Amino acid sequence: MGLAQQPSGGRIRFRTDSTTVGLVAQNPRFSNMHHMASVGENGFDLYVNREYLGSAWPDGNGQIAKEWRLGSERRTREITLYLPLYKAVSVSELTLDTGARLEPAVPYATRRPVVYYGSSITQGVRLERGRDVPGAVRTSA
Repeated sequence: MGLAQQPSGGRIRFRTDSTTVGLVAQNPRFSNMHHMASVGENGFDLYVNREYLGSAWPDGNGQIAKEWRLGSERRTREITLYLPLYKAVSVSELTLDTGARLEPAVPYATRRPVVYYGSSITQGVRLERGRDVPGAVRTSA
């Protein structure tokens, strides 16, 4: 698999008033590198209003099924679901509460994305959540 199929930095963004977000995905070629945790290599990270809420990673068959509780009250929240670093994945379902609103994410501060090429250190391999370069830029902006 080439670099073009590795979704590192890829994300799904939206706003919703749902109290839950569910994910069903497949990561059929998941693996475990000896030098990093499986969740970093194969997992998804969910951020709510720019704060890390939790992660999901594949079971032994490459299946991912997770539901996150966002809170008890219905209010609009900004959701960002970060894709795995190294593995091509297939997202088959993203679920919300019945009747929940689904809206586009707040636009980025700049119209055009900043794109750069870096190493695994830039990418955030083996770092705590949000300490990678994109995460540091995101939380300081």
